[in-house]
Amino acid sequence: MSNLKTKRNKMETMNYKTIRKVVCRCMTGMLLLAAVSCDGTMEDSLRYNYPASGSNYDSGHVLLIVMDGAAGRSVQSARNADKTPNLKTMIAHAMYTDYGLADGTNKLVNDEQMTGARGWANLMTGNTAHGIKTETQLEQAGTVDNFLSRLVDAGASVSMYAASNRFHAAFSSDDMNAPELVGGDEAVKEHVLEELQLPQTSDLVVAQFKGVVDAADGIFYKDNGDPTEDVSNAIGKLDSYIGEFWNA
Repeated sequence: MSNLKTKRNKMETMNYKTIRKVVCRCMTGMLLLAAVSCDGTMEDSLRYNYPASGSNYDSGHVLLIVMDGAAGRSVQSARNADKTPNLKTMIAHAMYTDYGLADGTNKLVNDEQMTGARGWANLMTGNTAHGIKTETQLEQAGTVDNFLSRLVDAGASVSMYAASNRFHAAFSSDDMNAPELVGGDEAVKEHVLEELQLPQTSDLVVAQFKGVVDAADGIFYKDNGDPTEDVSNAIGKLDSYIGEFWNA
């Protein structure tokens, strides 16, 4: 009983200052903008029998990769077509879900459909009760209360490199390293690679890409429901960026 109590006390005393030094250099990023949003709580579809990392909570840094428009089934399709070798390798050693930000059941009414603004808010605020559904609502909210600003308030260092001006405006702050970029996804990639070569990177590096949305040009799926070749190829290109990040 004493050991259990000690462990519980340790867990209860952990705060943002300890949490910010996260387990390992984690690469993730599936912002599901083309799917349908959750109805209530998010589906718990994570695997729990994943291998231990061997890292401690107070070591390492986190790289968060946000792929706008990369819905879960599109990523699955690209993976099955061997267009995402880096993601496929990572999954063997990861806790993951293809449907963590959205529900693909297509049973919701129109005003509950997933939008870019809603997907961003789901991801960056950590819940679905923020009330943001449109770009206008996101802009009217100003700088949205998000986990990046909370980490900064706790003393963590955060870098953000965003291809979308709206994403940058909604979630950046003066206390972050968050330059406004020109050049889209390529500029984001180059800035991340430059940071990864520094003697000390930020505790959290956020890389937001919009190449899938640009490639889709409003059409994400074929008539049979499969992702278009343009979408699959764009996901494959972002996977190659992930490979470059690992090598760096």
